[in-house]
Amino acid sequence: LKDDKKLLVLPALFAFILSLLLLYKYSFPISWDVYYHIHMIDLYNQNGLIFWDYATVAPVGRLIMYPPLFHLCFSFISKLLNITPMELCRLAQPVFSFYLIGIITYVSYKITDIKKGVLTGFLSMFCFVTFNRSVICTPATIVIGLFMLSSLFIYRASTENSMKYLILSALSLALIWNLHMATAILTCGVVGLYSLVQIFNRRMNLKFVIVYILIVLVLGMPWWIYIAL
Repeated sequence: LKDDKKLLVLPALFAFILSLLLLYKYSFPISWDVYYHIHMIDLYNQNGLIFWDYATVAPVGRLIMYPPLFHLCFSFISKLLNITPMELCRLAQPVFSFYLIGIITYVSYKITDIKKGVLTGFLSMFCFVTFNRSVICTPATIVIGLFMLSSLFIYRASTENSMKYLILSALSLALIWNLHMATAILTCGVVGLYSLVQIFNRRMNLKFVIVYILIVLVLGMPWWIYIAL
């Protein structure tokens, strides 16, 4: 039984069920920063892809410095389901909780074993940072999981000399750049330092580094290059 991979879904499933209580108790999404994202989703709903927010910092507005991927996706979903951005963010809370606790469980399992993975998943629900964040429908919740995946994949790319895992790590980081700048910088620091150590120890091919950088630049940087210019 302890080697049954089906057990890995238990922490995420339990987190999902607990998060359903939020839907029962509150008629609005929890946390305060989610309301900025609701505003941005609504802004894109009304105007499409724009780069200037005239609705805040009156009377001149301000440049939109937040990557638009999350807001555009939720804008599309809210129109598809014909529900308001606020209701969508509220209903998405259990899904986000399932996602983040599931990623924590998976990453722990991949670097240890099934038993420790399941245990880590359940313990993460008692941690304020992970479980509190997991039920908040914001880009930050998504990128915490992507940060862990990117770190796991670069580790496996190095230890297994695998181009597949290198590409997966680069894609994860590129997604982070399109969702949350602060986490992108943190991930670059972690992945970059680890890669540097591996290069010095001759455990990572320099070709891997070049491929990694190119993928991140092509897929993760266009928005930021536009903003900078």
